Amino acid sequence: MQGAQIIVLATPVFLLLIAVEFWVGLKRGNNTYRLNDALSSIGLGIMSQLTGVFAAAFTAGIYALAYAHLAPWHLPTNQIWVWIVGLVFYDFCYYWHHRFGHTCALFWAAHVVHHQS
Repeated sequence: MQGAQIIVLATPVFLLLIAVEFWVGLKRGNNTYRLNDALSSIGLGIMSQLTGVFAAAFTAGIYALAYAHLAPWHLPTNQIWVWIVGLVFYDFCYYWHHRFGHTCALFWAAHVVHHQS
């Protein structure tokens, strides 16, 4: 199951939990739920998913072009070491990308949605 599929399946659960949180606050007479925050978070989540779809399509297109025209060599896809090295290298790159998202203002601008209330 991919991340987008998990989000699609989890969305009804999120909405149910929002309703439960709102209902409990009303019952306790201490409703601290703010509709504007909820709508902002939901809207940002939707925009994040849409941006992710377009970014993935753009990235796949760029990768296909670069692979076809710029690759100096092609690694064998039937060798397990290629996949292991690729996985470790991808994880290494993801770690640094996420770390820069917290330490560099330019990357933080794109990463802050992840930390939105």
